[in-house]
Amino acid sequence: IGLRAFLKADDRVAKVAAFVAEHFKENVLPLGYKAFVVAVDREACAKYKQALDKLLPPEWTEAVYTENANDMVERGLATGDPIHLIAAAREARGFVAVAYPIARGSCAAYFPEASVLVALEDFDPRSRTPSYKSIPVQVEAGFRDTAG
Repeated sequence: IGLRAFLKADDRVAKVAAFVAEHFKENVLPLGYKAFVVAVDREACAKYKQALDKLLPPEWTEAVYTENANDMVERGLATGDPIHLIAAAREARGFVAVAYPIARGSCAAYFPEASVLVALEDFDPRSRTPSYKSIPVQVEAGFRDTAG
């Protein structure tokens, strides 16, 4: 088994998330602090979010959106600012901006939180897979919205 497969295996993610949630509730929360979890890749991050949402109130975790730092400056955004992503008539609310070293004009967001941006008719005709990697979006500043 490869290291990445080991690090994001469902049973391991569940055990680590249980440890993190318990540690957070016992040691971090009473002090009024926040925590940050980093995982091996975006798939693992999504798995940890789902696992932690089962153990802690879902509003305690946030979806993270990453964008080129220069693009963020041009939009008047700073790391931690609440934003919304809009694709055609679809909108994903409650994201948090984070600068990341990616190409200008590009952005990234976690799935399944950003799945709402992909219309059912947006898929590759050959592979029949959803067009997750190519969704034109607008970025708007917004207030934190955990209700969706």
